[in-house]
Parts: sequence; C-alpha cells; structure tokens
Amino acid sequence: VALAALLAAGSASAAVTVLGTGAANQCSAAALAGDATDEDLSICNQALLEVQTAREKAGTYVNRGVILLRRKNFAAAGSFIANPSDDNFRAST
Repeated sequence: VALAALLAAGSASAAVTVLGTGAANQCSAAALAGDATDEDLSICNQALLEVQTAREKAGTYVNRGVILLRRKNFAAAGSFIANPSDDNFRAST
C-alpha cells in the first residue's frame, strides 16, 4: 500500500526535504533533484548510519525509497518501505 501511494504520488513529489549539511541533506537534495546514481544511493545509505533525529531518519528513509524507485528497484523499495529493518537495509543496497 505504501509503495502504491509513492508510485501514485510521483517520485519528485514524494521526496522530503531534510535540512542540514550532512549526508541526510545530500540524500534529500538528490531525491528532490530527480537523481538516482550509485553515489546518490550510497549517500543515502551513509545518512542512515549517521546519528540523526527521528525526523531526519524518517525523511532519509523516504528519500532513499524514492531513489530506489527511480532506479526501478521496486522489490527493494517495496520491501524496505513495508519493513525497514536492518536486514532489508543491507539487502537493498
């Protein structure tokens, strides 16, 4: 259901702004710009490993999901959105 909502909303409008200067902000900027390179995904992965507020982490999960959807990695994005456990995080990198 969450995956369908993101797809219906469109990837650009589903991205979330994360303020600051770290990897979470870089991930946000990539998602908002429509980017989906290997480097963008790596930055989002790094952001999830950094210490953040719950709001920043939630935004980074959304932005990483948007990037995965843009890469047409629907299985990883859907699995991650449905159950963002550490195992799913590692499996979808």
